[in-house]
Amino acid sequence: MELRNADGSLVLESDETFTRVVHTAPVLGDFSGVISVPAFDDTKGLFYVSYRLMKFNVDGGVRLADSADWSTTSGSRTRSAVHPAAMPTLAWANGPKEMTITPSALPGAWPRYGSGDRPDYTIIFLHYR
Repeated sequence: MELRNADGSLVLESDETFTRVVHTAPVLGDFSGVISVPAFDDTKGLFYVSYRLMKFNVDGGVRLADSADWSTTSGSRTRSAVHPAAMPTLAWANGPKEMTITPSALPGAWPRYGSGDRPDYTIIFLHYR
C-alpha cells in the first residue's frame, strides 16, 4: 500500500512503516527445546512474549482452573499473577530460523503462587520493514 500527495510524491509505504504478524507460537511454561519459524527474519522485525495469566487461590496458594471465577472461588479470593522470574530464556538463530527455548528456573520460595508452576505464553513474531 502506498499513500501519495496530490503531486504524486510518496508519503507512506506499508512495506517500510507498518508491522505485520509473521507467526505466533503458543508455548507451554515448562517447554524446553527448539521451534522453527521459517518466515521470520530478525533483520526485518522483532519478537516478544505475551503471558497467559494464571489464576491462583490467594488464601490457599494453589493454581486454579481456567474456568474459575476471577473474584471468588469457594469463598476465597482469586487473582492472576506472573512472577518476574517466570521469563524463559529465548535464543534466536537467524540462519536456521530457529528459536531455542529454556524454561525459567523459578525461585524455591515463591510463596502463595503455586511454586513450580510456570505460566504458558505465546511468542509473537513481527516484521516491520
